[in-house]
Parts: sequence; C-alpha cells; structure tokens
Amino acid sequence: MNLADILHLYIPKREMIKRYINEGAYSAVYQLNYHRVIKINTGYDGSYEYVKWCMEKPAIWKPKIYSLYKSGNNYVAVMKRYYKIPPQYDFDNTVDKYIDILDKWRDQTKSDWKFDLHRANVMLDGNGKIILTDPICNDVEEDYISI
Repeated sequence: MNLADILHLYIPKREMIKRYINEGAYSAVYQLNYHRVIKINTGYDGSYEYVKWCMEKPAIWKPKIYSLYKSGNNYVAVMKRYYKIPPQYDFDNTVDKYIDILDKWRDQTKSDWKFDLHRANVMLDGNGKIILTDPICNDVEEDYISI
C-alpha cells in the first residue's frame, strides 16, 4: 500500500480539496475531523525523525502524533490539530527553552538538520500553549529562527 492509498483510507479523493488546510515546502495538511489532521510529507527534510521522536517521547510542547506511516523518504502522520499564532502574539522568548532541548537532541542523534523555527512551524494548542509542529529542516545552510 502506498501513501496515497493510506491517505484515502482517511479522506475520500472527492473531499481532498475541501479538507485542505495548508502546505509547506515538503508537506500538506488536511483536516481529518475537528480534532485531528493528516500531514503528508513528500520529501526528505528531516521531519520524519522529529515526528517519530514526538510519538516515542511525548512532551507538552511537541505535537500529539496518533499514527505514523513511512514509505521511502515520505510519510503520513495523523496528529492533533493545532492553530496558527495570531500576529499580535508576543513570544517573549518562550521558544528559547525549547531550542536548548532540540539542540541536545540534534547532538545526541548526530544529525545535520537545522532549526526552521518560524510562525508556520510553531503553533498553539486549544489552550494557547506553544507547540513546535515542524521545527527542523535538512535543506537549509544554517539555523533559521524568526519568531
């Protein structure tokens, strides 16, 4: 079974457009139901390792991952739905403490990925807590932090 087949187990083809939420360089997100989304990643950017780590070692600042399917460099993840941060939101250096944790994880895994922290990759849960949904990338030259 390929990733498209897995995706269509959750969302019928005829509903793909109306369930579309957003996309990035390597992924697209679709609403599964009110509380869950499906993220389809179609290229290797290092995010599979992050999503797998989130599933294996949950934390309040990591996205909740319900299931994860991998095929080659691609994957499909069913995860909790999070929300865009409003422009007036003041981070007040709240992301800094997570950068240290991610830096230690990068060292432990001996990975060469870089930080990719910006408003599209840092979101809020339903209670207003920060969630780092997609904070890393493999195809950038240096850490990118613009919050």
